[in-house]
Amino acid sequence: MTSTSVAVADGIETYDVVATHAGRRVKTTWGRGILEVAEVTRSCEPVRTAPFMASRMIALVEHPGEESRPTARRPPSPATPGTGSVPF
Repeated sequence: MTSTSVAVADGIETYDVVATHAGRRVKTTWGRGILEVAEVTRSCEPVRTAPFMASRMIALVEHPGEESRPTARRPPSPATPGTGSVPF
């Protein structure tokens, strides 16, 4: 998901572009004074596109995906007594 805040006549408006189906992602491109946020398929075909003028941009926030990837973690080891060290 990408959130874009843009200056408008009466304040600030925020627009969210979200990958709505499995396998899609949000792609951000910037060039010639235009920021373009697009939802694209696996083959990089744009599904929805939202262009913004760079001069009106206030903030661009790219949120991480919602899917969680399992990570291998080792169990914490006990601290060695008397050394003052803490396990990582």
